Amino acid sequence: MFFGLGMIRRFYTNKKFFYIQAIVMSLICLVIQTIQITSNDFSASYFTSNDEYWTMYYKKPFPHFHSYNIGLVVGCNMFTWKYQTESQGVWQRLFKNLQEANIKSLISLGVGLVTMLVVLILNKTNNNNPDPSFAWNLIFLLISRPLYILGFVAAVVPLLVGNKGLRGITKILSHKYWIPYSRLTYGVFLCNTILMQFRVFNLQHGDWVQQFNLNLLFMSFLTLSFLFSTFTYLVVEAPMACLLNTFFVKHGKQSQNSIFFHS
Repeated sequence: MFFGLGMIRRFYTNKKFFYIQAIVMSLICLVIQTIQITSNDFSASYFTSNDEYWTMYYKKPFPHFHSYNIGLVVGCNMFTWKYQTESQGVWQRLFKNLQEANIKSLISLGVGLVTMLVVLILNKTNNNNPDPSFAWNLIFLLISRPLYILGFVAAVVPLLVGNKGLRGITKILSHKYWIPYSRLTYGVFLCNTILMQFRVFNLQHGDWVQQFNLNLLFMSFLTLSFLFSTFTYLVVEAPMACLLNTFFVKHGKQSQNSIFFHS
């Protein structure tokens, strides 16, 4: 968290150094990834009996830094474009172009969705093949996550900049119907993996991997996570929001947070 805050602060104080640091950090993580993959027998498949991938690679920060870095760069530049109109640069021109050009926005959305779908298909293929070749394993582990995030960015940015050709999708995604679920999403994010890990580590004899059972477990964990998030919202977040609005928000100046909590 502190690293991200430091990077954001550096973006607005010394943008050139921000990009240099982002590139250097990505290259360092790429080198560490390459050394780890070439030095160990990693397999990203759930069907493998070797768990080195999960303990020595998957849980480490360096495989995930590229995705975090992409989001940090795009987010800072989009905030600058949205709230600092006097700033003109490559990113600002790109966002402006996607906002005004309907065809380019549709192409960006389509390419992004296709890219994400291709990565998911490759992930499924790799999962069904526990013993891939070294070259394929190296390429897959190095580029699969950044490629998926790049596809996500290409699909989401045209919606975030408010392209008129995609106004229908934007209206659906910004409808007030999603507000209760959006409030619960963060709680689901916090507890979902904990519930899954608790069950996995509590097993005595392991578990058979079957697609139907996995689908049932996924829906069970998701439902339980939303119930837990709803409970914590009703018991903790909502009462605290009411106290905040009652004692700390001036009645003459009701802020957007107050409106948000009571909507």
